[in-house]
Amino acid sequence: MITKEEIIRALYDSNFWGKEQEVGIVREEYLEKLIKIKDMKESISIAGVRRCGKSTISKQFLKHVIEKGAKKENTLYVNFEEPSFSPYLNSNILDIVYNTYSEVINPEDFAYIVLDEVQNVPNWERWVRAKQEKGKVKIIVTGSSSKLMSSEFSTVLGGRCLNIDIFPLSFREFVKFKGRTVKQYKGVVIDKNVISSLLREYLEFGGFPRAVMEKKENKNMLLKEYFDSIIFRDIVSRYNIRDVNLLKTLAIIMQTNISSPSSIGKLASVLQDSFKRKTSLETVSRFLEYFESAFLIFLVPIFSYKIKDQLQYPRKIYSIDAGLRNAVCFRFSEDIGKLYENVVFLD
Repeated sequence: MITKEEIIRALYDSNFWGKEQEVGIVREEYLEKLIKIKDMKESISIAGVRRCGKSTISKQFLKHVIEKGAKKENTLYVNFEEPSFSPYLNSNILDIVYNTYSEVINPEDFAYIVLDEVQNVPNWERWVRAKQEKGKVKIIVTGSSSKLMSSEFSTVLGGRCLNIDIFPLSFREFVKFKGRTVKQYKGVVIDKNVISSLLREYLEFGGFPRAVMEKKENKNMLLKEYFDSIIFRDIVSRYNIRDVNLLKTLAIIMQTNISSPSSIGKLASVLQDSFKRKTSLETVSRFLEYFESAFLIFLVPIFSYKIKDQLQYPRKIYSIDAGLRNAVCFRFSEDIGKLYENVVFLD
């Protein structure tokens, strides 16, 4: 069993009471949402694709409550992908960590608690409900699976949770992160060339915060690493996928065909041609559900008042991020129109 000393050492570097935390450029839209609902009795769930900024925004919130008067010791941030916790991710780890924090750091006061990537912990949702009902904590949980987070919370918490979905940077945020300002006069953009240059970069490399700030020659390598991390950590490991090659091939096919309609039958046919063996419609449908759950893609049905039509006709594919898509598809210029549409969809 993990010791109290090991827990404090694991928490020290990532908590404000341990050392000063770097919280990056503030993403006002999301921070304002958290501030607005922080005094409501419900827990807060933050979901989004891996590396989109969930942890950073959570820490920006903790910094805000400290600046507004909370003691640093009133905050607790726990990352359950921290290697020190990996061998101990059982149903008792939350109690052990919280009890250690309460005993050593914050014996009596109210606590703002962030549980990062909490879906790695068995029965986490029951623990959150039990602690939240006692009223001495405000709990924010984050995770990289939309369906896992929402289904577990809705089942156990009975709707007593407020959900916020977080995405990679919008174009407006991208411009801010690049440190650029755009001159306007009575609503008319004066620096048209600046906007055009920034937009082209955004369409090519996307809005993952770290990738935006990375050197150009390193961007694609980083984005490919993100793609593989989503595939292996958020899908393969979570759902015990055996045919990883088939799964990854379908993921790349989906990214290649953004802003285009596609059906399960057509995708199964493409996979059959590629692998020279039959792929069931059920397998394709299940993999698509996993991609959506991990925020890798969005599938949009046709507009119709008839549910039958929405289910029957092909759905349009959109990627979570243009840069991530380009990094794994090796295509950019010839797909510029589709990338514009994808960006508009996300906005």
